[in-house]
Amino acid sequence: MNYFLALAGAALVGVCVALEPTVNSGLGRIVTPRLAALHSFILGTLIILLINILSGGFKEYRNITKAPPYLWIGGALGVVVVYLGARVTPVIGVASTISIMVAVQLVTSVAIDSMGLFGVTKVPLDWSKIAGAILMVIAARLIVK
Repeated sequence: MNYFLALAGAALVGVCVALEPTVNSGLGRIVTPRLAALHSFILGTLIILLINILSGGFKEYRNITKAPPYLWIGGALGVVVVYLGARVTPVIGVASTISIMVAVQLVTSVAIDSMGLFGVTKVPLDWSKIAGAILMVIAARLIVK
């Protein structure tokens, strides 16, 4: 993937991250937040299953047992994101939910990069990253009432 396509993809992810708790909390008001989260995962599972079937991507799945156990928790982390997003958004609002998520994601990702956790390439911590993370926390605080 080229650099500019990656930037566009990251922007699309940003839109989806803002929309996901919004639509899941709306569905959660009609059914329950747990059922909204379940629906989200069923639909997501069907979509990614279809993508893998069409692309022949199952051959590499046999290598899953070679991965360290901590790399297997992505689905559980997704449950936390989707379920709690559906629960907290009606209480604190979309902007507050997303601003807290983004600020905490940034602080966490800077820590992960700087320590090279989970097998990622270690990225040195510098003052600009620290300042950026602090500014994101301040921005979230300005949005959250």
